[in-house]
Amino acid sequence: MNEKELFHAIVDYSSLEINEKDKAHHFFSSVENNDPWFALRKAIIHNHLSILVDHFRSPIQTQHEVEQIQLLTDADYNYERGSSYPDLESRFHRLLPSYSQSQTFFHKRTLLFSSGMAAISTALNFGGHSLIPARKKKLLIFGTYFETKMLIRSLGSSFFPYFCNSWQEFSSQLALDFYDVAYIEPLAWNHKIVKFDESNLQQMLSSLNLKNLRILIFDTTLSGVSEFDTLKLFKNANTNLNCLIFTISSMIKTNQFGLEFTNAGIMHLFAQKRTFYLSTFEKIIEHLQKLRSTTDQSLSSLSMSILTEPFLSEPVLVSSYTNLIKTSNALFYSIFTESLKESFCTVETSLDPRPELTAPFSLISLKDTEYSKYQALLKKVFLLVKANGLCVDPGTSFGFQKTRIDLIRYNIENDVNYLRVSPGAFVSDHKQLVEIIQEKIGGNT
Repeated sequence: MNEKELFHAIVDYSSLEINEKDKAHHFFSSVENNDPWFALRKAIIHNHLSILVDHFRSPIQTQHEVEQIQLLTDADYNYERGSSYPDLESRFHRLLPSYSQSQTFFHKRTLLFSSGMAAISTALNFGGHSLIPARKKKLLIFGTYFETKMLIRSLGSSFFPYFCNSWQEFSSQLALDFYDVAYIEPLAWNHKIVKFDESNLQQMLSSLNLKNLRILIFDTTLSGVSEFDTLKLFKNANTNLNCLIFTISSMIKTNQFGLEFTNAGIMHLFAQKRTFYLSTFEKIIEHLQKLRSTTDQSLSSLSMSILTEPFLSEPVLVSSYTNLIKTSNALFYSIFTESLKESFCTVETSLDPRPELTAPFSLISLKDTEYSKYQALLKKVFLLVKANGLCVDPGTSFGFQKTRIDLIRYNIENDVNYLRVSPGAFVSDHKQLVEIIQEKIGGNT
C-alpha cells in the first residue's frame, strides 16, 4: 500500500462526516495544501475536541450524560482516572498477530494505558508487589532504553535488577532459574542496535523447567505493535509454564501513521490455561486495572475518544504503515553504506528477514566523538537540507511520514554521542540527504 492509497483508506475508515471526508480526500491532491497528513490530523483532533468540550472529566451522572460518554469514548466512568474501556480494548486486541490470535491454549487480554512507560510501570509494579512470596524480587533485563533503566532503578525497594550486556549473558542467567521476573526488548538500542535470539529463547522455554520465573515482559515498541507474534515463542513451551507473559508497546511510534494523536501504550497479557484458572486470570486483570487507575495511568477522555477511530485498530493498515517505515530505513541504510568511501563514521541499524527485528531508524557515529562536532555537523546539514528543499525535520522520536534527524547524547562522561536518522515512511529517495550528510561529515573532521 503506497502513501496515496493509505491516506484515502484512513479517511474512509475515519469517523469524519461524509462532507468532512470529501474535504479530507481533497487534501491529498490540493495544490495549496503541502501537508495533507497534518491537515487530516487537525480535522480529526478538532472533531473529537469539539464533542468532548461539553463534558467534564467527572461527568454528570444522568442517564443521558452516561450514554453520551459511552458513545463518544467506548468507556464507562464517573471519574476519568478510574475509567474502564473494555470495548475499546477489544478493538485493539485485533492487532495481535495471526499465531497469537489463533491460540486457544492461553487466556488473552488487551489493556490500554496513558503511555508505553505507564504500561511497563504497571507490569513491573505488579511483579514487584503482587507476586508471592512477599520479598524483594530478582529481575533479569535484556534491554537498553534509558527511561526503562531509570524506571527499574527507581523501583529499588522492589527488585534486585541484573542488567545484561549481551543476549549470551541473558541466556546464561535465565538458565539458572534464579529470577522471578525477566524483561526483554527483542530489538534494543543505545549507541548500538542489538537483537534477542528468538530460536535460543524458544529452545530454552521448551527444554528448561523454569519454576521460579513468574513474569516475562517483552517491550516490542521498536518491533511494531502488530508485528511481534509473542505466542510463537511458546509453540513447544513447557506444558506447566507458571508464568504470566506481557507484551507491551508504545502506540505513538508505528501505530498512528505519524499523526501522534495520543501517547497511549498497549499491553497484551497471556497466561497458559493449564496453569491459570480463568477466575485467577480475571483477578489479575482486575488488579492491573486498579493499579492503572490509582497511579493515574488510564487513558484521558480525549485519548479514549480518538482511539475509537477505526483505522487505528485496523491490522492491515497499521502493519502496512509499519512496513513502510522499516522499508524506508533499509533503503537509507543501503544507500549510506554503499556510498561511504571514507572511515569518518560508522552507520548501524538492524535489517532482518523478520519484520519485527528490522529497525525503524539508523544510528550514525562519528570517528571524532566530541559532542561539539556533532552539533556543528547537524547545523551544516540542516542549512543544506533547507537550501535543497528537502523534507527533513530536526526532532526526536520516529514513525513519521517525513525524515527526522536527532542528536543523541548517550553518555556524557565518556562522550558517547550519535545521530539518529529516522527515515520518513513515504520517502522513497534518500540519495540527496545521504550525500549531504557524508559531505559534511568529511568536511567536519
